[in-house]
Amino acid sequence: MKNTTYRHLTKTLYIPFTVLTLSACEKKTTTPVVPEEPAAANQEAVMVLNDGSGYDTLHSRVANLQGIGSAIGDLGVLDFSIENNNLNYVWYSTFQSQQSNNTSRTRASINLNTKATLSLPQYASDLQGISPASGEILSFVTYRPYTNLATYCLDRTASGGGQTARSAEFGGDIVATIPRSYDVVGTPDLGFRFPVMNTVRYQNSPNGETRTGYYTVGVQSNSYLYKVCNPVKFSFSYVSSHKILSNLLDVSNINPSYLYYSFDLRDDSLIVYNVTLPPGVNNSPPTAFASMSKITAVLVSGLSANAFTTQRHYSADGKILGMLFKDNVSNKCWTFSFDYTTGTITKGLENTMLDYSGTGSDIDLDEYGNVYYSGVAANGTNATGVSIYKKSTTGNVSLVGSDNFLKFGEITNLRTINGKIYLVVAGRITNTFYRQFTFLKQS
Repeated sequence: MKNTTYRHLTKTLYIPFTVLTLSACEKKTTTPVVPEEPAAANQEAVMVLNDGSGYDTLHSRVANLQGIGSAIGDLGVLDFSIENNNLNYVWYSTFQSQQSNNTSRTRASINLNTKATLSLPQYASDLQGISPASGEILSFVTYRPYTNLATYCLDRTASGGGQTARSAEFGGDIVATIPRSYDVVGTPDLGFRFPVMNTVRYQNSPNGETRTGYYTVGVQSNSYLYKVCNPVKFSFSYVSSHKILSNLLDVSNINPSYLYYSFDLRDDSLIVYNVTLPPGVNNSPPTAFASMSKITAVLVSGLSANAFTTQRHYSADGKILGMLFKDNVSNKCWTFSFDYTTGTITKGLENTMLDYSGTGSDIDLDEYGNVYYSGVAANGTNATGVSIYKKSTTGNVSLVGSDNFLKFGEITNLRTINGKIYLVVAGRITNTFYRQFTFLKQS
C-alpha cells in the first residue's frame, strides 16, 4: 500500500493532444481515438477499507489497461462534486498503444441512493478533446461547487522582448476566452460564479499599488449553463505600505447585485475590499470598476515573503467562504472565514503546521477554516499507513474515521462536502493489468 504522504500534491494532468480551438461563446473539440476498454467482467473491485474504518464505499470503477508488452495505463478522477444526492465526476484513463499514449476523459453521474447511472444533462459538454498545445498547460478540470457544471482551463504563456504574455481559455459548460496581454499575468481561476484572471500587483511607488486583471460576466441560458462573453480588463489602485503576498478575486451574487471582492493577504493582515461595478453589469460588461472600498481586515502574524498556495471552500448556499493560504517554503498555514451576508471575517489557523502531514498530503478545508488532510498514520509514527486528520481553528488535531483505515491504494482526491469527508482511492490490483478507483464517504 502506498503512503500518500510521499505523493506529490499536483493532480493536474498534462498530456499533449490535438489542438483545441475555443472562442468566447463557442467551442470546437477534436476527440482522440481511444481503444475500446477491455471488459472488466473477470475482475471485481477489491475492498479498499480495513474493518471499522469509519468510511463507506460509494462507487468503484475497474479497467484493464494493459498496453504494449508490459506497459500499463493509468486510471483516476480529475474532479468530482455532490449535487443533491448525485455524485458527478470526471474520470480519465490512459492506454499505451504502439503509436502514442492515448487518453480518455469521461463525465459520469450516479445517484448515491439507487446506485443508478444517470444521463448527463442536455448542456453537458464532451471533455474528451481537451488538447494542450505547445506553450500551454491544462490548468485544471473542475466542477463548480455543489453542481454538475464541469469546466477546464488551458493556460497559455508566451515570451518576447523581455516580457511574458498570459492568456486563458475556459471550456466545457462554462466558456470564456481571456485575451492575450503582456501586463496581465495573474492566475486563471473558475471562482464561484464566473471565470476570472486573478489580479497581479504592480508596485508603482513605496506607498502605491495598481492591480490589473480580467473578469467575465456570465450569460445564463438555463438553470445551469453559462456562456461567458467579452471578458473585460480591470485596473484599480490604492495606497499600500505593506507587501501583498497573495490575493483572491471573487464574485458573489448573495447580495442584490453582483459584487466583486478582493482578498489581499499582506505581510501583516488580511484585508477584504468590495470592488463595485458600474450600473448595467448584468446586461453588458462595463469597461472599468467604479470604486473600491475596504470592508474589513484582521491582523496576521508570522508571514514571510514566500510564494503561497491558496485554497477556498464555500458553504452550500455560497454565503460563507473559507480560505487557506499555505507558505510553500515553511508549509505553515493560515485560514480565514468570510461571511458575505454580514461582511465580517474570522481568523482561524495562524502560522500553523499540519501535524503528521507531508508534501504529498491531500488538503481541503470547510467554510469556517478547519482543515482536513491525509497524513502518516498513528500520529506520524506508522510510515506505511495513512489516516485522515482534522486540524480545527482552535489548533486541536483529531482523526476523521479510524487510524490506518486503508488496505488498498492511495488517496488521490479529498473533499469536505456538506460536513462530510469524501475521498477517492486509486491503485493497481496486484498481479494484474487492472487499475481501480473507489469513492469513499465518511460514515
